[in-house]
Amino acid sequence: MLIPTNTHNIATLDGKRLQQYYIDNSFPVADTDFREVIALGGRTLTWNALAPRMYTNTDYGWPIPEQEMERYYNIAEQTMRVTSEFYNDSPLNKLLLDQMWGNHYPHAMNSPMAVDLRKSHDAIIHSNVYFSSIEFLAEAMNYRPFDLCVKTRAVKVLTDNTRVTGVRVMSLNKQTFDLKTKCLVLSANTFETPRLLLYSGIPGRAIGHYLTDHTAALASTRLEPQYKRGISGAVGILIPQVSGKPYQVQIEYPFMETFHSLQNLIKAPFELTIIGVSMVQPRFENRITLDPQKIDAFGLPEVKVHYSITERDWANLDETEKTVKELTTLFNLPVITTNRNEAPYIGHHASSTCRMGDDPSTSAVNRFGQIHGISGLYVADNSVIPVLGAANPTLTTVALSIRTADYIAGQL
Repeated sequence: MLIPTNTHNIATLDGKRLQQYYIDNSFPVADTDFREVIALGGRTLTWNALAPRMYTNTDYGWPIPEQEMERYYNIAEQTMRVTSEFYNDSPLNKLLLDQMWGNHYPHAMNSPMAVDLRKSHDAIIHSNVYFSSIEFLAEAMNYRPFDLCVKTRAVKVLTDNTRVTGVRVMSLNKQTFDLKTKCLVLSANTFETPRLLLYSGIPGRAIGHYLTDHTAALASTRLEPQYKRGISGAVGILIPQVSGKPYQVQIEYPFMETFHSLQNLIKAPFELTIIGVSMVQPRFENRITLDPQKIDAFGLPEVKVHYSITERDWANLDETEKTVKELTTLFNLPVITTNRNEAPYIGHHASSTCRMGDDPSTSAVNRFGQIHGISGLYVADNSVIPVLGAANPTLTTVALSIRTADYIAGQL
């Protein structure tokens, strides 16, 4: 798939059509609920632009000091235009926040969004509101040219045992080419990056292990017109993860529907969704392996997924669900549905199969994203996240990638 922007920027892909587009252009991984999008730009093309920081305390398993993460979060937020002002002009959002601040939820805040709110000026048209990583590729063209191969599959990483020497690629007509390089960065996703490393024989006890995702509990409530009393607006509220709380909570009314259904917003009841996203502890046993019985069109074995969650993870989800239900009581809203995923994953935030760390026995890359023992070979995608906090991982992945890019520039 090759499209030049986040799908949320395409006016004809609102609501159910947008959801169907994602289903049509993604596929399940090894008959599980995990899904992949094979595209230039990856999952940022179908991302809702929610960009919170992740809880990254070093006591929590992060190898990078919080002060340094703060620096790269600042850079990532600036380059992705992350703002909490998207919901500032919504009276309904302010009303709900006021209720929360007065009732034991002091950390509640406007949802931080990676959206471009700038007005068009100086012949620059800011029409792509929602961020996608395609914008980084476009920006790079302002500095120097680069080659981009599409419809071409990387099939093997080439090394001389201690350093990377290149990558073997295959075109759709099955021609192979060896591209020489002293520096190779893999950004293929949580499943495809370790798959390529394992098939290439790259050593590393942790490669493919520590697969992690989120669990979730949600409630759907209905705001009647008499509750709003003429107060309208989009809703986007975040209760971030804090110490001792293994979850975050998102409260939202789909703002895309606000733009497309203004009359319904004012006159009819609408559903408010409260989503609790819960942590799953990283475990060595959760992993991907290669399946020699299933070979794809490029000659690579497909992956097997080995994944389960523990009683502790279920307890975290129970705590998350309790908070979600407390919020429906706080708002005094009729609950339409409640739901929690009884499957061990939700399939949207898979991470950590090439996790970052100082110990090669428990991590695949060092704190700069380089594969242990192979100079010049780096990973920059969700797979490097060492501990998946409850936040959407996109901002964190971008921050870590910028940090890796800084390190590579220094090495070269």
